[in-house]
Amino acid sequence: LNASAGRHVVAGFVYGDWHPVRGRPDARTRGGTLTCSSCHAPHAAPTRLLYRFEARGKEALCRTCHPM
Repeated sequence: LNASAGRHVVAGFVYGDWHPVRGRPDARTRGGTLTCSSCHAPHAAPTRLLYRFEARGKEALCRTCHPM
């Protein structure tokens, strides 16, 4: 835990300003914004990047909420 920022530091990743969905609305929650755990499982997942929804890649993860 990065106590000064109140955020987790996981395997060398720090929540930064660079993420492409930072601050965007989360369609799955009313009035909420996307957070790390909107797309990434905080504790375990079958992929290296801890994608949720059993997604095996970035495109599959995005298609969870944005179907073609």
